[in-house]
Order: sequence, then structure tokens, then C-alpha cells
Amino acid sequence: MKAALIIFAVITCLALAGLFIQDANERNSAIEQSNRLVMTVTSEMLTTWDPQTVRDHATDDLLAAESPEALRQRYTPMSRRLGDLQEIFDIQYDADIPSWWQSGDTATVSYHMRARFETEIATIAVELVRQQGQWLIKEYQIQPPAIAS
Repeated sequence: MKAALIIFAVITCLALAGLFIQDANERNSAIEQSNRLVMTVTSEMLTTWDPQTVRDHATDDLLAAESPEALRQRYTPMSRRLGDLQEIFDIQYDADIPSWWQSGDTATVSYHMRARFETEIATIAVELVRQQGQWLIKEYQIQPPAIAS
């Protein structure tokens, strides 16, 4: 009887360890996918300043919030003011990805980064949400420093 309990305990521990390893791998994979999306969209957006780049990966709520023309009117003057993109740096993220025992919770990742342009440094904030296994942009903001008065 004692040997059976030990074997059962070992099998249970191994099974739990396997679940936790799988959870960690899935979390890392999800973060890698979100990183790729954010860096691809941000690099393209800050180079071309075409808001369709963001809209192609946006949630329905973000698509409904502003028309493509309103976005162009916001970003065109900003692109002229900032000039060409030099580098993206100081990339930080905060991930809230539920584990296997938290089913039903929504995965989100928030990114904050800085971008150096010819004339100034801007801050970029991006929030992603995972819907049906796919990362979508929930919010995308580019904030250049305030113009000194």
C-alpha cells in the first residue's frame, strides 16, 4: 500500500510539473507572438505613417473609434514634425496572460517604448488583446513631447 501511494504521488507531481511547463511554454509563445506583432506594426507605422498598418490588426472597437481619414489627419502633421525614424528603444511590456486554470480570462499585453526621430523622441503606447487565439491592437498611441511654449 505504501509503495502504491509513493508511485501515485510521483506520477501526480510529474503530471503537475508537465502542466506548469506547458503553461510556461504557451505564455512565452504568446509573448513572442505579441512582440512580433507590435514591432512589425510599430516599425511600419513609424516609417510610412499609414494608419492602415494599425487598422489591419485592430479590434472592432478601435476600428469604430476613428475613421482612417481622422487618423491620417492626426498622423500626417506628426510625421512632418518628427521626421524620419532613427530607432525604437526602451521597449517595456506588461503581460497579463491567464494560466490554464484561469479559463475564461482575456489575455492582454501593454507595451511602452520610445522612438527616436530626426527632431524629437516620441513615446508609443500599444495595448493588445488576444481574441480567438489572435493578438489584436486595442489601443495605439504615439505621443511626441509637448511643444515648448
